[in-house]
Amino acid sequence: IEAPENSGSLHTANSAAEQGREVFAIPGNISSPNSRGTNRLIQDGAKLVMHPNDILAELHMHHQAAETRHVVTEIAPENELERRIIDLITLEPLLVDDIAIQLDVDVKDVSAALLMMRLKGLVDETAPMMYMVSGV
Repeated sequence: IEAPENSGSLHTANSAAEQGREVFAIPGNISSPNSRGTNRLIQDGAKLVMHPNDILAELHMHHQAAETRHVVTEIAPENELERRIIDLITLEPLLVDDIAIQLDVDVKDVSAALLMMRLKGLVDETAPMMYMVSGV
């Protein structure tokens, strides 16, 4: 969202792009030093995000309205890591680092899975970097 020109976040985003991963950025004020990095990412090919649906469209996912989401009675994880995460965070919210430790999985893999699960409406971020199964 905001990153100065030499931000660690930019190094992470550039590394992700080099690995062929999607990189998204929200444009910032062109006069703000804290927006130079994110604006440069967009200039260099990151996907410009003006609305959360921009990300969903790029990932070929469809937004599910909140009222529709509550009708779902069974969570269907897409892969083994998602299933393990859901099993772990059904009863209480946990920090990303704690999830990774308990599942013995790299934090970046857990973070990526949680992002996708959040976009699909499977989990909620209850506090910064803390997740719980949606609707519990």
